[in-house]
Amino acid sequence: MPRHSTPLTEEKLSVKGSLTPFLEENVISAKDIPKLEEWLTFSGEGEYNHIEFIRTIDMLQEDFHIPDEIIVGKLHFLFTRTAKKWYYKMRKDHGKHDWCWWKSEMITK
Repeated sequence: MPRHSTPLTEEKLSVKGSLTPFLEENVISAKDIPKLEEWLTFSGEGEYNHIEFIRTIDMLQEDFHIPDEIIVGKLHFLFTRTAKKWYYKMRKDHGKHDWCWWKSEMITK
């Protein structure tokens, strides 16, 4: 059985009710998601490829059924150097947004 379709356990069920509707329907465990160090980072410097970064995150989200809340929560760690400064400024100026909004902002930047 694929890792993202493991049966629900009591441990997973205990968090039900405290999650968003998407998470309640698609309960995932942190161990099912690749570790942060396995994710591609993005510096926004030199000959960077933001499209590759976006596609990688999109594929991880699709393959592991990762909700936006988790993707957006990892951006602080995935952006480095210039991109992290940009992220902090955008977050301060515009607040919290979903992954689709961040992708759009990266493309227009």
